[in-house]
Amino acid sequence: MPRVKNAIESDIAINTFALSNLSGILPISLTRNNLPANSKLLRDGLILGCLTFGIHLGLSFGVQTISANRTSFLFGLCVIFVALLDLLYRKRFSLKVLLATILAFSGSALMSWEQNSEPLIGTLWILGAVACEATMLIILEDISSNHDPLDLSLVRLGVAAILALGFGLNHFSDQLLIIQSHWVPLFYLGAATAATTWLVIFALQTLPAVEASLIQGLEPIFGTVISFVVLGEVFGFRGVIGSMLILIGTAIAILAPLRKSMGINQLNHEDS
Repeated sequence: MPRVKNAIESDIAINTFALSNLSGILPISLTRNNLPANSKLLRDGLILGCLTFGIHLGLSFGVQTISANRTSFLFGLCVIFVALLDLLYRKRFSLKVLLATILAFSGSALMSWEQNSEPLIGTLWILGAVACEATMLIILEDISSNHDPLDLSLVRLGVAAILALGFGLNHFSDQLLIIQSHWVPLFYLGAATAATTWLVIFALQTLPAVEASLIQGLEPIFGTVISFVVLGEVFGFRGVIGSMLILIGTAIAILAPLRKSMGINQLNHEDS
C-alpha cells in the first residue's frame, strides 16, 4: 500500500493501474498458448475484472487524500464486509459479527476524522474499494474451481486494463512523461498484480471467502510498519484508538469461525 501511494500521488492513478495490469498480463500470457473459448470464463472474468477496476478506482482516489497507514487499516475492514456478505448470502446471522462490524466501523470513523486535512471523501473511496474486494472474494469462492486460475486471471486483468485505459485515455499522453519516471513502481505493481491475482484465485478453489478475508486482515499490521519505514507516517491519538477498535473487531470476526471450526473438528473426532 505505501509503494502504491507513492506511485499514484502524481495524478496518474487510473493509467498507472492500466499499465500495471497490462504488465501483469505479460508473464501470464507467456505460459498460455491459447485462451479457451468458454462463455462462462468470459462472463466470470468480466465480472471479476469490473470489480477489480472498482477496487483500484477506489484505492487510487482514496490514497490521494488519506495516508497509506490509514488506508491499510480501512482496507482491513474487508474481513467484516466478507462476513456480512456471507451472512446475507447464506442467510446466517451472528451477534459476534454484528459486534465486530460496529467496532470496526467506529474505528474507521475515528481514523477518518483524526485530521481535518484528510477529507471524508477519501475514506468513502476506500470503503467502496473494500466493498468491491469483499464481493469479489464471495464470488470467487463459488466460481474459482470452475476455471483454470491462469485463464481466469488473464481475462480478469485484461478486462480491468481495458476499463482503466478507457477511463483515463484522454489524459494518457499528457501523463506519459510522469509515468515513465515511475517505471520501477509500475514494474513492482505489475509483478505483484499478476502474482496476487493468480494466488487468490488458486487459493479460493479450496479456501472459503471468510477465511481468505481473515488472512487479509493482516494487511493493516504490515501496512502500518511499511508506511512508517518507507513514508514516515504515524498515527495520532484518535488514529491509534481507531486502529485498536478495528483490530479488536477483526479479532472477534476471526475468532468466531475459528472456534466454530474447532468445535466441529472436536465433534467429528469424538464420533470417530
